[in-house]
Amino acid sequence: MADTSTHQTRYPGVVPFSTEQADIFFGREGDIQRLYNLVIRENITLLYAKSGLGKSSLINAGLVPVLQQKTQILPLFMRLGAYTADVSSSPVQTIIQKLPPAKSPAWLDKITPDKSTLWYHLKSLSLTMPGTSFLLIFDQFEELFTYPQGDIFQFKKQVADLIYKDAPEEVWKNYEDQSLSSPKLLSEAELDLLEDKIPVKVLMSIREDRYSQLNQITDYLPNTTQYRYALEPLSTTQAQEAILEPAAKEGIFTSASFEYSPEAIRKILDYLSKQNTQPIESTQLQILCNRVETLGLARVEVKDIPEFEDIFLDYYYDTLAFVPKSERLNARKFIENQLVQEQRRLSVDELVCKKYVPEVILEILVNRHLLRRERNSVGGISLELAHDTLIAPIEQARQIREAKEAQEKAEKDRLEEEKRLKEQAELEKKEKEKVQKQLRTTRSLLVLAVLALVVAAAGIIWASFERNRAKKAQENAKNAQKMAENSAKESAKNLKIAYEAEIKRQESEIAIAQRNKASFERFDALDLADLETQKMDSLRKNIDSLKKLIQRLNQDTK
Repeated sequence: MADTSTHQTRYPGVVPFSTEQADIFFGREGDIQRLYNLVIRENITLLYAKSGLGKSSLINAGLVPVLQQKTQILPLFMRLGAYTADVSSSPVQTIIQKLPPAKSPAWLDKITPDKSTLWYHLKSLSLTMPGTSFLLIFDQFEELFTYPQGDIFQFKKQVADLIYKDAPEEVWKNYEDQSLSSPKLLSEAELDLLEDKIPVKVLMSIREDRYSQLNQITDYLPNTTQYRYALEPLSTTQAQEAILEPAAKEGIFTSASFEYSPEAIRKILDYLSKQNTQPIESTQLQILCNRVETLGLARVEVKDIPEFEDIFLDYYYDTLAFVPKSERLNARKFIENQLVQEQRRLSVDELVCKKYVPEVILEILVNRHLLRRERNSVGGISLELAHDTLIAPIEQARQIREAKEAQEKAEKDRLEEEKRLKEQAELEKKEKEKVQKQLRTTRSLLVLAVLALVVAAAGIIWASFERNRAKKAQENAKNAQKMAENSAKESAKNLKIAYEAEIKRQESEIAIAQRNKASFERFDALDLADLETQKMDSLRKNIDSLKKLIQRLNQDTK
């Protein structure tokens, strides 16, 4: 079997087309020609469109190959990256770092007071590569406006020096000042080279919703928005070409060439255009067709096409499936919480990313085109989502994950509370058994007291029968009777106090049972609630019995 590890897909999916993929970039021929004409004719060109329409692909796989074939213009890609405090270099420094190496001649060094400017470095490059023109390509140009105002000012002033002047004013002033003491500071040939304007052009690509931010640079670059090209969504015809042509292309791809049935094409186009009610986004088309390509079919029919609604969420989940299960949740949290915030994607330094996710996992995500690497403004590498189209499904995935986590936590809390209540019920059961044991002991004492009372009463009767036997015996009987009566009253009084205390204790126990019953009912522990109801009924019967005993004692002691 042939090794396909280095083969390219026919549809890049979420990542933009690269320059090397120009042969499978279809549907934008007219856009390529019109953008090319602007770039050739003007010194500043603006490309703008909504996110997801393929601005980067148009530049990489459309414009750049044509420039390389037809001109001596050298494209120089300048991605500034979003500003990060205490980390990012200035935009000017970033551009200088990305320029090809060049050697400056001695005469240029003599007259240049500031060698950290764009003009100095582009002039050196121009002298190193005579006959070559340069095109500074600023993809995602809206990132400039995340920088401090001082950095933005430095950028627009120095780019203006490149575009509109043969040399900056400070260079000419320095040359004139030195010429007063050194009239032959530069030879005629060197002066001619100084006066030659650098052959440099600028192409800025920006999202349509950030277009108004360009007002911040038009004071120094007034024709920034004058020569602009608005990239429109794909028409149905363009989209059909972008679907069919790559599939039929022969070459080294991860899949064999294949075709779509007319019905399958119609279904795809209807979905992408919402039944011809909205324009077609290039990125959506590429992700969808990338999924179709993985089916490995020679002919794609309607029944073979995956469900559309979940395709982008599926794309995200399918990519995560390549991450080992032990690291998958950690990778999700990193992507969903660190790379997407407030409906925008963030660029995070690779060293910072490795604090969240191991390097081997990051490599998997990059190789699967979920993330992409970009050189940042400090010369390092940053990671970010491959495209804005992924923002919405990833936020949806985060919401699903957080809802599931909240549900699992609620269930765990419920089980822990249920366990606590059962343990509490067991403790209360043991306490109840202890109280019942004490009550049985108290009842035994009461029986003994009643028996004593019976004995005392018997003594009184016996003394009454013996009073006629003798005066002394009568007096003794009277004394015994009096003592017995006092003892009976004292016993009755003590019994009444004991009964009343027991009533209060059992009323307190009823109140506790009522609270427990309400708690059990709140957590649907109905079996435990029923036990508490039975307990309260038993206690109330005991209280009624005790009250009757007290009533009898009151009657007996009158």
